[in-house]
Amino acid sequence: NMADKSNAQTLAAIIIAIVTGAGMSWAGSDGGDRVGAIPVFALCAALAFVINWLVFIPSALMKTERYYDLVGGISYVTAAAALAVITGGVREPLGPVGIAGIALWSLGILIEIVADRQKSKFKDDPDNEGRFINVGLWAWSRHPNYFGEIVLWTGMAIVAVPVLQGWQWATLISPVFVAFLLTKVSGIPALEEKADKRWGGQDDYEEYKRSTPVLIPKPPAMQL
Repeated sequence: NMADKSNAQTLAAIIIAIVTGAGMSWAGSDGGDRVGAIPVFALCAALAFVINWLVFIPSALMKTERYYDLVGGISYVTAAAALAVITGGVREPLGPVGIAGIALWSLGILIEIVADRQKSKFKDDPDNEGRFINVGLWAWSRHPNYFGEIVLWTGMAIVAVPVLQGWQWATLISPVFVAFLLTKVSGIPALEEKADKRWGGQDDYEEYKRSTPVLIPKPPAMQL
């Protein structure tokens, strides 16, 4: 049934997260700074892992919305390239690649902040009780906040390119990993399923799904 499918997806995401996180910790530590015999990168990854999972576990048990956003529990893997820069021991002047990465990161975080703010404002309006959000950036994409998150971590990975060395290059998988989880495992699929259960069959919702991209924003069609 649908519940078993959702649980299986979550379990698969947890396994993937742990394996990928361990791999990123090893790769990102290559040639980096150390505290004694322990790589700083690995220490940062372990701390982020523990903090995020301590938040995720009770949220999952209580079935809050965070349960459907497992990426928050493995954010240190979205952050792998950034940690490699900070702890890598190699310093380079900020060149065109770094500037482009910062610009992309800035665009991504702006999109995510605006989308989250619009959603909060929509939910706080009593007139919107029981309705789905389809205004602002949410008229351009059904999940603009996730699009912004993918863009910002892609930008951070680009910033890291000039200083990566050895196995640290493997940390560039981080934005790809985030996109995979959000679009195929724990993010969008679960939220879409939840929305379908609540509003599926309603004409306005079905039209919204038909005309609005799942992730990559597109200007809404002009109303004649």
